Amino acid sequence: MNEQAISEIRLWTPPYVPLANAMQDYAREHGVNAGLDLRRLAGPMWDLLLHFDPQCDIATINRQGSRRYAEQRMTVGGVQGATARKELSVLRAVLGHAEREARLVKAPKLYFPPANPPKTRYLTREEHRRLMTTPMPRRVWLFYLLAFNTGARAT
Repeated sequence: MNEQAISEIRLWTPPYVPLANAMQDYAREHGVNAGLDLRRLAGPMWDLLLHFDPQCDIATINRQGSRRYAEQRMTVGGVQGATARKELSVLRAVLGHAEREARLVKAPKLYFPPANPPKTRYLTREEHRRLMTTPMPRRVWLFYLLAFNTGARAT
């Protein structure tokens, strides 16, 4: 490769891509092909579009903007950190898809609120009885039986 070709590669920048279009592309190109439930994507995408301008260039989204989004959602929106994390993870997926499709040079690192501590709760005897008497495939019933009788954990 000659010097001119190298300099042209470095100077190339993807075209302006509005956030709403990037979300639509992600849902259409990745979500459908991967078999994702698009209804589960719609809620977080809608909340993101209410905060970020739908016509803003995806190249302008950065860590500070994601921090402002999380803080605003938790204070004004009244949601917990886990909800803001979920919404920002959808935004990260959209930006990562745009990067893979060469619509964005580099997906930014986003801010995520701290994760909530895991909840430990044990089933009551009544909940255990209802679960074990619920119709289910035999292999699932055997798994539950083994898990409950040996103290197996999901993780």
